Amino acid sequence: MAQKTVLVVEDDPDIRDIVQDLLESEGYDVVPASHGRQALEFLAGVKHAARPDLVILDMMMPLVDGRQVLETMRRDPLLASIPVLVVSAVAREKPEGASALLAPSRSRWRSCSRLSAASSTAQRPAWPPPAEARGGPPT
Repeated sequence: MAQKTVLVVEDDPDIRDIVQDLLESEGYDVVPASHGRQALEFLAGVKHAARPDLVILDMMMPLVDGRQVLETMRRDPLLASIPVLVVSAVAREKPEGASALLAPSRSRWRSCSRLSAASSTAQRPAWPPPAEARGGPPT
């Protein structure tokens, strides 16, 4: 089975990196875009077989905002079927044309990043712990 590709469109580099790290740790191929214009340029250049399997789209961005990206995708027959997960801290309901709405706080993304980093780099302690860790003499 081919690796799934996710286009992550987010202007905040910290959040974009966190989402990219989380997705890559789960085996996804991630294409990052820092604003809507960059996302539209990428989408205009992909062939049908190379389209992303999912777009994670921030709504509030410079140059071209998420709403414009979403509207452009829905008007294009080659892009209209790509699911779009909209990420917005201010939206209260799913925008028309979006597949789903996620309204996380910045602190939640950072918490996810810390959990992901800790789980991928931490070594599990030996069990049972060595005697000195239990307060006894070394064995």
